[in-house]
Amino acid sequence: MSPLISIIIPAYNCGTSIRETLESILSQQMKNYELLIINDGSTDNTEEILSEYEAEDHRIRVKTIENVGPANARNVGISLAQGDYIMFVDSDDTLQPNTLDVIEKILCEQSLDLIIFGFYIRNTIENQVFKYSAPECFLSDEQAIIAAFPTLYFDNLLNQIWNKVYRADLIRSKNIVFLDYRYGEDRLFVLDVLRQCRKVQVLEKCYYNYFMRAKQSLVTAFYDKKALVCNLIDRKVKQLITPFEIIKPEDLKQIRYMYVKSMLSCITNLFSPSCPYTKKEKNEALRELLSSSYLQEELTKYQRCHFITDITAFVMKTRWVWLNRWMAKFILYMSRRHPSVFIKSKHPGAKNIQVA
Repeated sequence: MSPLISIIIPAYNCGTSIRETLESILSQQMKNYELLIINDGSTDNTEEILSEYEAEDHRIRVKTIENVGPANARNVGISLAQGDYIMFVDSDDTLQPNTLDVIEKILCEQSLDLIIFGFYIRNTIENQVFKYSAPECFLSDEQAIIAAFPTLYFDNLLNQIWNKVYRADLIRSKNIVFLDYRYGEDRLFVLDVLRQCRKVQVLEKCYYNYFMRAKQSLVTAFYDKKALVCNLIDRKVKQLITPFEIIKPEDLKQIRYMYVKSMLSCITNLFSPSCPYTKKEKNEALRELLSSSYLQEELTKYQRCHFITDITAFVMKTRWVWLNRWMAKFILYMSRRHPSVFIKSKHPGAKNIQVA
């Protein structure tokens, strides 16, 4: 009998965290799952730890591949999955206790294309916890999904792949895969899945723990195709909602806010420590980004939504390289010195809570 759920974990040099991740899954009461761990060419002791767990539990399968990146590793996991449903977990995160029990109960009661649930961001740097969630609801058809989309998107519940459960045959029958990008590939995957969904369950409770660890940065490593991906994401969002006449002006305002915020991250990306460009090259890349007709058109349509993004939208609209450069450096400074403040400014709906 095939397992109900295949849990896919891409693993790369995660020897210091993978045990905690695996224990959070193996300690669940629900047992009808398989655990697929794709060792993405790790060079530390990750493979040794995974072999140890694989030998102790028949539900665990480890596949070692050449290091290409998490998108490829997840695609390999999908190709190997035998479960009716698929979940993704990152190798330095954990599931809340009884997460799989809740999911099993729901899936035994009804056939779903997708489950979306809340999650915690645990800032270990400043010992704070942020909660992301939306009210529980059942979206019974395509129109209901599109109507709920702007709120779910604005509340940061659609940008990740790991706070969800996917129907496996939907992914396979529609040939949905992770594209070969090093940024945004998870959001693109979710958008492709949503386009095919007809029955979606949203759970208000949080079942996933995403960890911000001391050596990590909220600002992603430099990626020269980031602006290209952000534009692709925005176009996919518009393709998803355009056929329907139920999207309100307030919804479009939220979607435009999300796009402007993503383009701001492209600007800060140019001035991250990992960017290899010279000062002249950074300024030229910034000037090209700000001159984009697509971006400037969206900025013209932008409506006030959140004061920090309102300010950054105004600065981007000026196209002044020196001012945008100063803004990017200030944001990078805040992300390093005050991560929690940065989180709140990046996601205004995040709730700062205390969780055991």
